[in-house]
Amino acid sequence: MGQEINSSSNSSIQAIHIGQGWTKPPPNQFKLNFDASWIDALNSAGYGLIVRVDTGTATQARAGTFQASSAEEAEAMSLLEATKWAQSMNLKDFWMEDDCQRLIHYAQGKASNIFWRNKTLIEEAMKILHSCHHFLGLTYMNRRCNVVADTLAKEARKRHIHKQQ
Repeated sequence: MGQEINSSSNSSIQAIHIGQGWTKPPPNQFKLNFDASWIDALNSAGYGLIVRVDTGTATQARAGTFQASSAEEAEAMSLLEATKWAQSMNLKDFWMEDDCQRLIHYAQGKASNIFWRNKTLIEEAMKILHSCHHFLGLTYMNRRCNVVADTLAKEARKRHIHKQQ
């Protein structure tokens, strides 16, 4: 597990801007944004996850680190972390968004140039998502729209926030 942050008890989440162009989920639905931050294979990569309601308010956030050999692998691993987290929270009626277009296209069944080892991570994540109650879809959005998850991922990487056992 990564470190969890409850927005009602942590003002730093509320202080991060939603991001230019981020859109709220439809009424009575949730949106889980995820992102990864990767520098090189010698350093830990970070991931950031945030769940928001239809008002745009953050309800939960999580960040952590893992080892990844590439930026694409870090993105695939953050997708897997996000799906496991959604499943553990029994999240319902939710969308997921990320800014790695190749990953999203592959997950959506579209042609995409993904490294073979990362395909396995994405496929595992999609199996988990399809077992979730009312998973509504996975969408791509521009990096400018994923500022909060990106900030969480970068801070986790910089501060070496490790998973808790």
